Amino acid sequence: MTGYNQLRPRYGGEAQCLSRPSRRLLCLVATAFSILLTTAALASAGTLNILTDTTWRAIGPVGDLQGYNIDSAGAEWEAANPGWNDSTAYDDSGANDWSDALAVTHSNPPYTRYWVDGDEFNGSSPAYFRKEFTIPGTPTDGSLDLIVDDDIRFYLNGDLVFAENNGLATFLTGHSVTAALLPGTNLIAVKAHDAQGSQSLTVDLEVSFEPVPEPSTLLLAALACPLLLLCRRRRKLRTLRVLATVGFCFSWALAAGPACLGSTVVMESADRGFVSAVGQVNTNGNYVARETGPGDKIHNYFVYDLSPIDREITGAQLELYNPGAAADGHDGFSSTNETEVYSVFGGYWPPSGNRFNALVDGPLWGSQTVSAAENGAVVLVPLNADFLTAANTAGGEVFIGGGISGGNLFGFTGYEWQPPTDTQLVLTLVPEPSGLALLGLGLLGLAIYGWRRRR
Repeated sequence: MTGYNQLRPRYGGEAQCLSRPSRRLLCLVATAFSILLTTAALASAGTLNILTDTTWRAIGPVGDLQGYNIDSAGAEWEAANPGWNDSTAYDDSGANDWSDALAVTHSNPPYTRYWVDGDEFNGSSPAYFRKEFTIPGTPTDGSLDLIVDDDIRFYLNGDLVFAENNGLATFLTGHSVTAALLPGTNLIAVKAHDAQGSQSLTVDLEVSFEPVPEPSTLLLAALACPLLLLCRRRRKLRTLRVLATVGFCFSWALAAGPACLGSTVVMESADRGFVSAVGQVNTNGNYVARETGPGDKIHNYFVYDLSPIDREITGAQLELYNPGAAADGHDGFSSTNETEVYSVFGGYWPPSGNRFNALVDGPLWGSQTVSAAENGAVVLVPLNADFLTAANTAGGEVFIGGGISGGNLFGFTGYEWQPPTDTQLVLTLVPEPSGLALLGLGLLGLAIYGWRRRR
């Protein structure tokens, strides 16, 4: 007797779910879509900003040699410490007398600058600095801005990319260092020396790069190859079923999370400061907020550059560090009330006029109740739909102004006990298109697999 499986058409005739032309068309469309999304993902650019902060390593090994030439000052120490300016293997730990860079209040903007010890006018010189950073892709452009008082030798991966020895404060803008950048780990090394008067250093290195593609992007490109083969050769439906099953397993693991939750980007403020009711202005430093009386009111502000964001923002939170007990016994939060409300607004910075009011003159973007429990901790301010609308249409900088209902908050920021990551904007973005496409392919594969099992 002939068995059921012998009588049943297997992969031809009426048992096929798609005709041969339809299968070829489906494969061509899927292949083209995969290649298009992969190309777009690979072509997208990323940016990094490496700023001086207290994570930079620093040492002043020869004391204060102010007035000596930068080449001779510290030369013996440099000879005894090969690798300080060109090797990531060099020991810049505390065991080798290195320490975190010191934030120093300066009398001119930017008011927060960095040195190894002392204050604006007294400290070890020359001062040496090191900072490692990682470029997650191929660097395409590097632009260096810096201010140093007075002379400098700036090394990038061992290359001397900028030097100045005129005995005067140095202001550098837009200096190209692209040729010295490397994919992966990079090293900045700086020798700064004070010829006379005040001493300080600030650095802003902006790097553009072609990022390494996400695993979902690479898998999408890999799936395009077998799909293309299916378009060119006649294959039984079993091949498509196996491919769909395997594709589903990988795509679900790699894309389900990002596709459903989106990705997160953390941004540091490009500028921060405060304006008092009596006209005192502080930029790029202390971001205190205060409301203790008619003559003692301060609004703070934060600026974020959203130009690198190329996807829709679906969620946002402001994370602001509030210092704990400071050197003189004061705290970041103090009030006669147990709690106060800190609110942030869509502010702006007018070229003239009442900047104090302008900081809180826009729509309310979020608020948070604060207390002494936030001393030495991070104040989390969820941002609302009005902020999301503004951020998604800004295409550049967003300006956030803040004020408190009473008391003092964020007191004594901008000084040596302030951590480097203190004013973060955390954004949730819609997922990469390649991740969504991969999830879609996986669901399609599951559907085909289920259909075949029912047949």
